[in-house]
Amino acid sequence: MLEYDIPLPDALLLARDGVRDPDVREVAMLFARGVENGRALSDLLTETDRLPASITPFVRWGERTGKLPEALHAITDMLLLRVQMRTLLLRSIAPPMVFIVVGILVGFMIISLFMPLVSLIQGLS
Repeated sequence: MLEYDIPLPDALLLARDGVRDPDVREVAMLFARGVENGRALSDLLTETDRLPASITPFVRWGERTGKLPEALHAITDMLLLRVQMRTLLLRSIAPPMVFIVVGILVGFMIISLFMPLVSLIQGLS
């Protein structure tokens, strides 16, 4: 939206209207109010812990150089890569973990089924 010369407070409000997450909606509203009051977006980012701290330097660079849309595109690419890396990690770790948990449960069930049999044999002898 900033690429099409929509003012930052209006762009933040429009972005707020486009998401379903109530936490993101609240943050976008707070940022829009702060920017309307003359505060820098990077300063608002440093005050909140709801967004990753790694995006603040990008926004600060975009504000200083007048290239905030490019900075936001870089943030988007970075966060998408982060999600892809975490997804790949989860895909590689989840199957062995599920296998181990199922093995432990099956072992526990086998032991719990044979314990009465063992105690019955001990009682008969």
